[in-house]
Amino acid sequence: MSPPPLPRLALDPLMIEGAAFYDVVGRPDLAAAYRARHAWAVASRVAGGISLGLGVLVWTTAQAVNVTFQAPFCATSSDPSCIKGTGTLWVPDVMMVGGLALLVLPALWSNDPVSFEEKERLASEAMSRGVSWNVSAAPAPGGQGGTIVLGGRF
Repeated sequence: MSPPPLPRLALDPLMIEGAAFYDVVGRPDLAAAYRARHAWAVASRVAGGISLGLGVLVWTTAQAVNVTFQAPFCATSSDPSCIKGTGTLWVPDVMMVGGLALLVLPALWSNDPVSFEEKERLASEAMSRGVSWNVSAAPAPGGQGGTIVLGGRF
């Protein structure tokens, strides 16, 4: 006795996210563009995190050095150079602001190389060419519980 056929579910093409959508609709050039934009966003976040972390480290180290070495001498001296404000440490400040900008900026751009309307057009063209958007799912017994088996054809 063979198992019953798996149920078929229709999947909206726009439910597929990322570069996989462009691969499915037959546009590898747009898939490559999506991957490149995503890679730039990841690189920006990594560089921003490193810059922000190093800026905080440099700022903290500079403040610690100032407190450790300059403050004891200025406490016993009336030298005019000791009477100054905390001032701005430009290098760590710029590193921290730049790092924060690199962390936030990728959230402001889309990785999609086309507009949503263009994505809808690509999906409808792919469906008119006969691209299958069917997905099947079925439960299967597992070792310590159940498993859901997904299969599909695009």
